[in-house]
Amino acid sequence: RPPPTYDPNYTCPLEVQEAILVEHTIEVEDSSSFPGLRTLYHLYTVDIICNGLPGLDFNTLEFDGGDANGHRKLKYIHAWVWLDWAQIQRYLLEGSKMKERR
Repeated sequence: RPPPTYDPNYTCPLEVQEAILVEHTIEVEDSSSFPGLRTLYHLYTVDIICNGLPGLDFNTLEFDGGDANGHRKLKYIHAWVWLDWAQIQRYLLEGSKMKERR
């Protein structure tokens, strides 16, 4: 089955009602892709309130920037899952423990 193609006429059904910056963190570490290169990451935590999200788990498509003819290849398929607050807290805690071990 061929991958989905880019549709320039597609309109996203999501409507952002409010976006609130919660935190901005800066991390500096060695690049995993380019050994010896120090990398600066800006990480943003944002609370977003929007309408139009599906009630079940869903996927979104990300396409590359396009070639000279405007053709855009599928780059990624992102999978989104709904978690309850206890599960989210567990993942956040595990992530912070991972950072402490570095």
